[in-house]
Amino acid sequence: IVRHVRNRTLKGVKRDFLSPGEIRLRNYILTYLKRGYLPQHIRGGLLRDGLGSDVVDKIFGSLR
Repeated sequence: IVRHVRNRTLKGVKRDFLSPGEIRLRNYILTYLKRGYLPQHIRGGLLRDGLGSDVVDKIFGSLR
């Protein structure tokens, strides 16, 4: 049951819920996208700051 709640299916696409920290990161990314920054520049900065590529990829994937 817990697995079903954590991984919901919407129109056949499995989606994971974001943690509070990931939601803050998502909002940060959205803010800078709205300011005109390119996704690759935002991603590069986050990776340079020490975030893992798996986390960054998950957040960018959630924006689609």
